[in-house]
Amino acid sequence: MEKQLVVLVHRPTIRITFSLVSSNLLCLPLLQSCRAPKGKEQVGREPTDAAYRGEFERLWDVACGSQFGPDHPYINPATSPGEWSQLGCGHVLVTTAELCWFVNRARAYAEGIKACGWDGVVEFHETKGEEHVYFLFKSGCDNAVKELAVVADFVGRC
Repeated sequence: MEKQLVVLVHRPTIRITFSLVSSNLLCLPLLQSCRAPKGKEQVGREPTDAAYRGEFERLWDVACGSQFGPDHPYINPATSPGEWSQLGCGHVLVTTAELCWFVNRARAYAEGIKACGWDGVVEFHETKGEEHVYFLFKSGCDNAVKELAVVADFVGRC
């Protein structure tokens, strides 16, 4: 479930922007770490197994009270790229792992933000040789320590 919660950061950042712009306040930087966005269409190495995809859709239905499908911007930001240029923050860090099923979506998300006309800085960090949320299960490994340093540096600079 942790991966779905991280995905939900994108949408509130868009919504917060609208309320902060009128008050001249700044939005915090946006961090997407090993995110797991979804959609009806498979992208890259995402599982094609109907049982797995069905399990995700059931979990998503529970999480949102069956109000939003798998292509809603809450879980699939790629369905609303027009909003990306309205991000209220000045910096975005997207992290992923090379062997993560969702690595292609993470890459596309970072590239989409760069290409949308948003006036900010996008940083992309991909950990080689690791799988989805590896840092939760191998928190002391060199790659997890390095990724934490990347995130800490990002937060410290922003």
